[in-house]
Amino acid sequence: MEKYTFKIFVNGESKIPKQASIDIANVFKIYTKKHVRITIEKWVNKLSNLQNRYWRGVVVKEFSKKLGYDEDTMHIILKVKCGWYDLVDVNGEEIKVPRSIMKNADGNPTTTTEMMGIIEEAQRWGSELGIYIPDPDQHYKQYRNEESSTKE
Repeated sequence: MEKYTFKIFVNGESKIPKQASIDIANVFKIYTKKHVRITIEKWVNKLSNLQNRYWRGVVVKEFSKKLGYDEDTMHIILKVKCGWYDLVDVNGEEIKVPRSIMKNADGNPTTTTEMMGIIEEAQRWGSELGIYIPDPDQHYKQYRNEESSTKE
């Protein structure tokens, strides 16, 4: 069964915008005489592919080159150093277990804001070690320019 997601801005009158009502009604037509589940939650921007590319292609790669670890090992080290881990009790001792970069501490998808916090922490640590990590915007602009030049 397909899942439909709508991003709707709730105005001051708490009314659903006309176009959103039309779109939702069209989906309801698909499920005539069937039960559906409707979930309403605050919209958060989830970790984007561009952010993930930046993390792996810039942050992890720069640390890896400078510190001599392979990129997979460096990725794990960075997650722990930047606080992206869960504490697990093993025989009375707390162990830091790195979590997937795609999930936050609550098990929900990582938001863009959370990812920016991880990146900023990596930049701070990098500056202490003499590793320059450019701001994401510089990378995004370069990536978009490269992407648009390959389409021409």
